[in-house]
Amino acid sequence: MTTLNVYPLLGTAVPGVGGLGGLPNSGTVAANPDGSLTIDARDLGFALEAGFGAVMPVSVAEGLSAAGTNRATAAPLAAAVNVLATVASGAGVALANLQPGQWQAVFNSGANVCVVYAPGATTIDGTAGATGGALSAGKRCQYLCVGPGVVISAQLGAVSG
Repeated sequence: MTTLNVYPLLGTAVPGVGGLGGLPNSGTVAANPDGSLTIDARDLGFALEAGFGAVMPVSVAEGLSAAGTNRATAAPLAAAVNVLATVASGAGVALANLQPGQWQAVFNSGANVCVVYAPGATTIDGTAGATGGALSAGKRCQYLCVGPGVVISAQLGAVSG
């Protein structure tokens, strides 16, 4: 059985565990300390109708270091969200082999520009992946694969504080 955590949508009155009891497939629901409920994935439709939204977990890697000076020696990124703590001058990171609809985010908390490379014949904003693109110190960017071998970047905004 695959389970999902579901959270009440903004403005939704939470019926409590009993309010979602008797789910059609599993018949059970479990309350979590963070206010979410754990249900059988087959009951997702029922939960959505009751005003809950599913949250898919996203992998996060923090404290990373950029490495190398070309795509072959760049630090490979495996998580969806990647926070760089150390970026030496000329160092870089390599995106995973993203498939259409997949994305990776890179937060450059280092002191230098980081070069972001793409694998194989993949391009980033039309530039060859082996050339890479610059991500300035203190900046953050999301890289979205929009087609086979085609990645576009979207610089994310400034901190909200």
